[in-house]
Amino acid sequence: MQSTKTLAVKTGIAVASIAATLTTSLASYALTLSEFKLAGTQTDRITSAHTINAYSSLDRQYLLLAEGKKRHYLLNLGSACHRLAWAENINISQSDDTIHAGYDYVSVNGARCAIGEIRQISREEMQAIVWSHKV
Repeated sequence: MQSTKTLAVKTGIAVASIAATLTTSLASYALTLSEFKLAGTQTDRITSAHTINAYSSLDRQYLLLAEGKKRHYLLNLGSACHRLAWAENINISQSDDTIHAGYDYVSVNGARCAIGEIRQISREEMQAIVWSHKV
């Protein structure tokens, strides 16, 4: 791997707008905490990291990333990242335009939080996860 660069991501406008359009019928798709931790497919990397344009923190350990409406990811930071819930911006380290689980990290107001696991999730799973945290 080459030198690490950071990717700046602003707060989740795209993720928030999707959540705002949800109807009460989506409540039947709400996921429990144990279910959303296993949503999607585990992957060891996110390629084309420069296309990530929004994020939404679920709690101090889980983070949703969005590449527009095309691709969505659930990141498990491995341990609590205490400043994540209040961050307006985050930085994500990446090498060669790729974010690697177990190597890269999320930087929040100077604190580094390791990325423990990456799961690629569908739009429907992302909506269900967002809905579960709004209920």
